[in-house]
This record gives sequence, C-alpha cells and structure tokens, in this order.
Amino acid sequence: MRLILDYLENQIQEIRSHLTLRIYGSLMSLLLILAGGDWLMTGVSSALGRGTEAICWPMFPNCQSWRVIETSGIQLIFATLLLLSILNLLLFTVPRFNKTAFYLLITLNVFKLLIIAFDFRFRLKQHIMAFWVTMVFLFLPKKERSLKVLVVFFYFWAGLLKLNTEWLSGISLYKMPWLMIPALLPWACAYVLILELLLVWGLLFDGTKISWAVLIQLFIFHLFSFPVVGYFYPVTMYTILMIYPLSWGFKWPSSWLCPPEDQETTFRWLLDRRKALPAYGLVMVFSCAQIIPRFMPGDTAITGEGRLFSLHMFDAFTSCEAFAEVRYKDGSSRRVDLKIDHPVRIHCDPITYLSRARFLCKNEIKMNNAFKDLDLSLCSKRASEGEFHQVIDEKDFCTKDLRYSLLSHNGWIHYNSLPSKARKDAIPDLNGKRRLNDSTVSIPNSLFF
Repeated sequence: MRLILDYLENQIQEIRSHLTLRIYGSLMSLLLILAGGDWLMTGVSSALGRGTEAICWPMFPNCQSWRVIETSGIQLIFATLLLLSILNLLLFTVPRFNKTAFYLLITLNVFKLLIIAFDFRFRLKQHIMAFWVTMVFLFLPKKERSLKVLVVFFYFWAGLLKLNTEWLSGISLYKMPWLMIPALLPWACAYVLILELLLVWGLLFDGTKISWAVLIQLFIFHLFSFPVVGYFYPVTMYTILMIYPLSWGFKWPSSWLCPPEDQETTFRWLLDRRKALPAYGLVMVFSCAQIIPRFMPGDTAITGEGRLFSLHMFDAFTSCEAFAEVRYKDGSSRRVDLKIDHPVRIHCDPITYLSRARFLCKNEIKMNNAFKDLDLSLCSKRASEGEFHQVIDEKDFCTKDLRYSLLSHNGWIHYNSLPSKARKDAIPDLNGKRRLNDSTVSIPNSLFF
C-alpha cells in the first residue's frame, strides 16, 4: 500500500509542477461535465428508472435488478456528477488543491463508469476515449508525451477501421456533413483516411509547421462532423486534442520539422526506448484491444464480436431486423419486434438482442402461465450489401440461458447469408420497409442516447 501511495504521490507532483498538466486536468474534468450535462439534457433518466427495461452489458447480465431508483433519483445522480465535476475543474487551477483534485477525478470517473455499467446503450466512443485519456493522465508517468502518442494512435486505429468500401463511398455516413457536395463525399472520405493513417503522425513533431497544419485539419474534420454525430463527440475530441497546443505554447513556428529553440520532439523522444518505455507499454495495451476483433470469424462490424474494448467508429452502417417468435403451450404464437433504432452504433449488435430477449423471457414467464418459450432471430447487413446475414437464429431461447464471451467466438452468433425466401418473410426490403406479418407487436424502446 505504501508503494501505491508513493506512486500516486509522484503522479500528483508531476501534475502540480507543470502548468500544461494542471490545465489539462481541468479539461479532464470538462469531459465529465460534458457527460453529466448531456445525460441531463437528453432526458435519458426517464428510461433508466425503476421498472424500465435494461439492455445489459454482457459482463452484467442481471443489470435489470439494479433498477431500484426512481427517475428523479437518476436525475439527481447526473446532477451530482455535473456539479462535482465543475468543482474539480476549479480545483485543478489552484496548485495547492491539486491533490484533492487528483483523487476526486479518480472518484468521479469510477462514478461515471458505474453509471455506464447501468445500461449497454451508454456505450459511446467518446466515453471510451475519455476513459483512456483520463487513465493516462492519472496513472502514467511522462504524461504529456504519453498523451500525445495515445491520441495519434486513436486516429491511426480509427483510420484502419475505415479501410473499407463503406467508408470510402460515404455510405457509412447516415447524414451529410456541412457544406458537402454529394459528388465530393467519396473524395472527402478518402482524404480523412490519409489524414488519420499518414498525416496524423506529424503531430509528433511538436510545435512545428507540420504539426500545426495537421492539428488544424483535425479541428476542421471534427467541425464538419457536427451534423453527422452531434456535438458530444466533436467537443470531446477538441478537449482531448488541447494537449498539443498547450504543450507547444500556441506559438506558430518557422520550421517544418524542427521545433523552435531546438527542443526535443515527441518523435525523437520515442526513439529513446528507455525514456519512452511508459508510452510503448501504453501503445501495446491499446493496440491489443484493437486487434482482438481481427481474430474473430465473419464480419465483426455486423457480429460485434471482440469489439467491446476497441474503438467504436464509423466503419460501417448496418441495417437489421430482430424479432422473437413467442410460442405458447396451446400451439399458438405471436411475433414480437425487438428492433431498436438508437444508438446507431449498437442498434444491430447481438448483445442488444440477447438482453432484450432475456427481458422478454422474464416478462412472459411472470405474466403468462401459457408461455412455453421463444425463438430469437437477428438478420443484419452492411448498407452496401444486397444479402442479409442470419446473425442469431436460436430456438427455445429461454431454456438455453445463452452467455456472451468477451474475448472468444460465441457459437450462437453466426454469419450466414439468408436465402431469398427467408429475406422476404423475416427482414426489411432494401428501402427499409418492414415485411413482418400483421401479428407483430413491438416492445417500446424509449431510451435515445
């Protein structure tokens, strides 16, 4: 315990002794303010209170039982996170309060993590990135350098995800960016790939013309993404990116590759493996999380396998149909539409429908003595595909008590093309109109993150 406390004290001292890190600590609090404020403004608490349906993370399959707080209590939790985060932002501005701010930042992030664990629909890429950056800021030495390396790898791995026809054609975008001519959209998407895979490394040449040129392009890229993804993600990325101008001193240099006053760049720092050991360890852990999906069978943009700990980006726009065939002891049945539309990143994820089907099982068993079992079906495809794929086709779902493996293939998740007759009977046609039979009913889904 003494060693842990000494290590944490060293991290606090590093933050206290650098103005850049103290300001960035306030920005880490701003990330929490963004989350708390967004949850309050969007009214998600109305769908998180007692008795509402939960879509559970696979690590917490019984999260439905956690819903014991009324809507007003959920609002109070969000407001508490918001107010304490504002206080923490102010504490980081005063060096003698940095120790308090440090431990409060840890506490608030654990608090936020518990809120996110409450429902799978809280899974957003901005939360993933905010947690990575905050953990580096709190627990890794050489914070300034390590943060700059991590953010470069954010963009690099996001670019690798976009190496597909969906992104390059612009189909993966479900809204048009600002001032964009449709004919130019594929060219713009291709340039984003060049920016994220190649040009982004220029950020490591601290304070040079090339680093400023790349940073400005990233700011413009996120500005144009506002109508596509809303305000939350771009503002999060603007906050994270501030590590660069804060470190460079906001000075426009005269050199392309050498920083002013011949300071050591992050690129040169990385060449010294002894100095940069914390950054190398960070990159290895982060990259391993992104590599896991590549070992999974099928198209992981559709199956979602292995992607729980990786970046959650615009690599494909999927459409799907999910329903349960509820069967009764007298031989009758009814079809229940399980489809949700929001959030877009998980609206076709098997995890979503594993949880919704479990909820339906519990409700039917509790409310209807004539209930026998249900069959779960999920059919999905990329926007660019003509063929749908049968991702889930489980008979007697309630009896089987299926589980989700985080790091290995799940036998109940498939990637099979459906025959044409099955497509006509069970899934939407290509213009998005549903072809379910007249007896279909829907489970209300009121949570829109």
